[in-house]
Amino acid sequence: MISSSEKKKLFSLILDLGKEVELIKQSNFNVSLKADKSPVSQADLLINNELAQFFCKSKIKNVISEENNEVDYALRKKWEYFWLLDPIDGTKEFITKGKDYTINVAL
Repeated sequence: MISSSEKKKLFSLILDLGKEVELIKQSNFNVSLKADKSPVSQADLLINNELAQFFCKSKIKNVISEENNEVDYALRKKWEYFWLLDPIDGTKEFITKGKDYTINVAL
């Protein structure tokens, strides 16, 4: 799957992103709406973009995320492994500057 070195880099990146997300939360950040009318914050986009760069360098490049275009099932069903990403799970809580949100990354 991924090496110990890649895991360490991923954990470090996520910790750094968590710090950046907290700074964003304290600021006057941008929020937009997705096609389904659910909110997406500046923090969602930051995490999605930063992790996309990490995933491109990893052995496993397949990603499913609400913030990305949907990948057709005909392609997904052939994937042995993929990253599942919800940059900010609890965006509505995050937008109101609450504490009940998480950064979710799964392999």
